[in-house]
Amino acid sequence: MALKPASVSELNRYIKNLLTGDPLLSAILLTGEISSWSPNSRTGAVFFTLKDEHSQIDCVMWGQAAGRMTVSYEVGMKVNLQGRIDYWNNRGQIRFNAVFIEPAGEGELNARYEELKKRLYDEGLFDTEKKKSLPFFPDNVAVITSPEGSAVWDIKKTITEKNDHVNIYIYPVKVQGQGAAEDIAAAVRNVNSSGKKTDIIIVARGGGSPEERWAFNEECVVRSIYESTIPVVTGIGHEDNESLADLAADYYAKTPTAAAYAAVPDTNELREDILLRAEMMDRTLTAVVREAEYGLLRHSPVRHREMMMRRVSQNSEKIDKAALDQQYKMHQIITEDQNKTEMIKITLDALNPHNIMSRGYSIVKDKNGTIIADTRNVKVSDELDIILNNGKLLTEVRKIRSGNDD
Repeated sequence: MALKPASVSELNRYIKNLLTGDPLLSAILLTGEISSWSPNSRTGAVFFTLKDEHSQIDCVMWGQAAGRMTVSYEVGMKVNLQGRIDYWNNRGQIRFNAVFIEPAGEGELNARYEELKKRLYDEGLFDTEKKKSLPFFPDNVAVITSPEGSAVWDIKKTITEKNDHVNIYIYPVKVQGQGAAEDIAAAVRNVNSSGKKTDIIIVARGGGSPEERWAFNEECVVRSIYESTIPVVTGIGHEDNESLADLAADYYAKTPTAAAYAAVPDTNELREDILLRAEMMDRTLTAVVREAEYGLLRHSPVRHREMMMRRVSQNSEKIDKAALDQQYKMHQIITEDQNKTEMIKITLDALNPHNIMSRGYSIVKDKNGTIIADTRNVKVSDELDIILNNGKLLTEVRKIRSGNDD
């Protein structure tokens, strides 16, 4: 008997009924590695592929389920899926319809956390020397957090109870789920670029699981905090939680309440401190004035004049004594110089040739004016000048006698 041919649509409907009617295929837990990831910004759905070492399967997560994601996923991540097998008639295509997704164990999240932490650390995004100081007395505080969470009420309550001067501006954002990281990063950048005077930014959320807090580990959030020109204080989760946003912040508080407490000073304490300082200044000024009054009483104009005259007299005596000392020293110096001059004069007189010749000595020179001191320097018939004390004689040598001749 010949088989009746079936249409493609009939075949696909039959396959779909088989697959969707199988209870084992309607509730499946699936694990694998993401090999492609394509979010649809218009519908919110995500189309992706899951694989293991031998095969792969196309997957989809529709907008409502995708909106509940607390971690942003990417190619290479290992995940666990919960969902069912679906068959698309018009394409004859099997897809896994995921209704829930999570990282495949804490090890996957930790590995991703450590890898991003190291990379951003190497870039210098966590350098302590680059962190900005918090202003002592901020006027305007921007709070970036969920408008429905407990964190926003804790922050507002703490700030208003502690400080009655500061203005609080709430920037509502998603703090978990798909798009939360981009929402937080955009809010930080918006505060910086708004032109509104803001002194401190608080980025906060309440407690939650690591997956729920994961948005604060996303690179876009960390970079927005690092690039902020306004000091950023973070208060994310509980005391034992630490996110990459905390490491990039200028001040890391353990909780939202602690972040609010660190952001503003206590105006009540400041007022008490001002009053105490004013009282201390008043006491100090009173003591100074009393000391000045006492000093004025001790130093009347008449007594002050007498003291000045006494000092002038004492100084005059010192000046006169110094002048006499200088006069005596100058007299000694002049006397010593006169004595030295007289001794030099006596010595010069004793050495004066005219004085020597007055005692009977003479000087003999040849016709060239050379002094003759030795008979060996003349010969017979030489003409010589004999210089005496009162003139000179011209003579001719007739005979030469040596010093030993009589």
